Amino acid sequence: MKNLALRPVRPGLFWFVLLLGGCAAGEETRTAPSPAPPAGFYVALDQTDRVLARDNLQTALETRLSGVSMPWVNPASGNAGVVTPVRTFRVGNKYYCREFREQVIVGGEPSERRRTACRNEAGKWRLRAER
Repeated sequence: MKNLALRPVRPGLFWFVLLLGGCAAGEETRTAPSPAPPAGFYVALDQTDRVLARDNLQTALETRLSGVSMPWVNPASGNAGVVTPVRTFRVGNKYYCREFREQVIVGGEPSERRRTACRNEAGKWRLRAER
């Protein structure tokens, strides 16, 4: 994994992307219904928002340096979010883990969490159990 040096966060970038999202036009994306009801942090998001949020989380943890935020926005729903990796560490000699902050904005109301995810052998980031 690359050396993940600290870089300043650009909070204005998130709001810029959020504002531009309101200007986007196009067809609404439809996805298959979720096989199970959503749980946890993404409970207020619709299926499309959940896909965007989960994909954004995977990409941010895999590609962003610590302190560098990665936003997402769904122009169809008006909902948005941002993931900021905070630090990277290894568990033994096997797994890389990353602590991160995530915010979602649903109907103009922000929710935030701070969690840790570890990269499994398949290359997917999985949330660690909360203590």
